[in-house]
Amino acid sequence: MRIMFLNLAANADFGGGENWTLNTATGLSGRGHEITVVGRAGTPLTEESEERNYKIDSVPVGIDYSPGTIRRIKKLLRNNNIEVIVVHHNKDVRTGGVAARIAGIPVVHRNGFPILHNTFRHKITYRLTDRILTNSNRIKEKYLSFGWIDPGKIDVVPNGVREINKKLDREKIREKWGVDSGNLVAVFAGRLTKVKRVKDLIAAFSMLDEKSRWKLVILGKGDEESTLRKTIDQASRDKQVLLAGFYKNAAQYLSAADLVLLPSSDEGMPNVLMESMIQGIPVASTPVGDVPYLLNDGKAGWLIKTGDVEAWADLLTKLENQSHRLIEMGTGGEKWVREHFSFDKMLDGVEDSLKKSFH
Repeated sequence: MRIMFLNLAANADFGGGENWTLNTATGLSGRGHEITVVGRAGTPLTEESEERNYKIDSVPVGIDYSPGTIRRIKKLLRNNNIEVIVVHHNKDVRTGGVAARIAGIPVVHRNGFPILHNTFRHKITYRLTDRILTNSNRIKEKYLSFGWIDPGKIDVVPNGVREINKKLDREKIREKWGVDSGNLVAVFAGRLTKVKRVKDLIAAFSMLDEKSRWKLVILGKGDEESTLRKTIDQASRDKQVLLAGFYKNAAQYLSAADLVLLPSSDEGMPNVLMESMIQGIPVASTPVGDVPYLLNDGKAGWLIKTGDVEAWADLLTKLENQSHRLIEMGTGGEKWVREHFSFDKMLDGVEDSLKKSFH
């Protein structure tokens, strides 16, 4: 198939969805499909896609249903003889979806997060798609509760995790982060938005003893970055909490962590947890979306109630005194994710969804 991936993420918005786009494009390319990636010029997504030798194009991004953006995408669809377009954000649908409708090309809307809501505006967005591809049964259940989404148009394909082949020097990374040999490192990696609730982690670290060996490293960029920086300053925890910024190929840096944390109020099936688990790094997360399934109901990673700052602090305190539990959970998580979340199985599901869009 000749497949276009359209993802209009801004520079500060590189997260799990963009990571999924790149990894899935790579996997499908390896199976003989011809891949074109379209996004905003100069973003991590388009730059990384260029390094992987995909056909790359950028489009102007303005208001939803922008005539100029629609015309540009329609031209790219025809010039590249695209057979199916995979879009990610709602804005992608309101530009690429319109262009594809005009060109007679099916649209698959990939949702790694419940981004459709029960509103008239989102009903219109939905009508511009042929299929919804999601990684979460809970997202599907939410969408079906609206009453206007056809259950036959939703494909649930759990994320699959790839091996992290390029290994980085763990000690050099930790040295770069200012980590002493006696420290334990907890890492958050993702888009810095309110739904990720990174403030909860900073608050939990503020509750730890000042002599605690834990250090929190926050990887990513987003709208909440300045707010988080102020929160760290106000808590006087700048020596214990580091805002490290955006890291290209962040999955490779997770190997420097002793524990990966995800305190979100909403998720689908987070890539960052899977990418940690495949490397034997233990994880702790809120039980949102399909996270309980991913973490085997707490047997492959710790589950913490959303917004329970004290529970985060309590977990960190216990693990500091029983660090052997980190190794045990990391081993169990790796075994679970290897057995149940194959990357090839995910690609099979994506291919099947794309083929269904032609009918």
